[in-house]
Amino acid sequence: MNIVIFGQTGTGKSTFARKLTKYLLDDKRLVVMSENIQDIERLADELEFDISLVEVTDKNVYHLNYQKLIEENKYIAFEFEHIIDEELVYALDQIASTIYEVKDTLLYMDEAHIFFPKFRCSTELERLIRAGRKNAIINILVTQQLRDLRDVALKQAHYMIVFKLSEHNEIEKIKYYFDVDLLKNLDEYECVVYNKITGETEITKSDIIDLMV
Repeated sequence: MNIVIFGQTGTGKSTFARKLTKYLLDDKRLVVMSENIQDIERLADELEFDISLVEVTDKNVYHLNYQKLIEENKYIAFEFEHIIDEELVYALDQIASTIYEVKDTLLYMDEAHIFFPKFRCSTELERLIRAGRKNAIINILVTQQLRDLRDVALKQAHYMIVFKLSEHNEIEKIKYYFDVDLLKNLDEYECVVYNKITGETEITKSDIIDLMV
């Protein structure tokens, strides 16, 4: 299952994404990808357990045993620092292919446009998003820059959750799925949930989790 969550800074998308992760995790493995240690720490606080942290840098990106790290740590976060596109794609290929093999995993991508961008993206990560559902994989993509996110993310999404948007480029990206005026006039911490499986759209706040059952 793929869930894409987007909205402006300060709209509540990250807070909600953490709560949703806690709700959906159950007994799955957890793999987190982020560039921000504070976001990883906030997720660990929400989940109320420790997440093993691996810093991926230009010094170790080609030397880490990603498969071993994921297999030996049920809850693991990769924090990426100071790496270029080629290095990022290599690391993501290793991580995504391992997740696909071990199955039954929740992948949480903070600032997903960095990890699944329009161009030069990981082919293994795209495979995971396209076909991960059959291996009981849940992908949660959180971003505030929808225009930079690869189109496949929206096309393969089972749920699209949108907090308040006002930027023209962002709204243009999703105007075929949502009422534009509705998105502009959402209240604080209010969001629109579009279930692409059923075609249903709801406006909600705290009871959004019920729609995921």
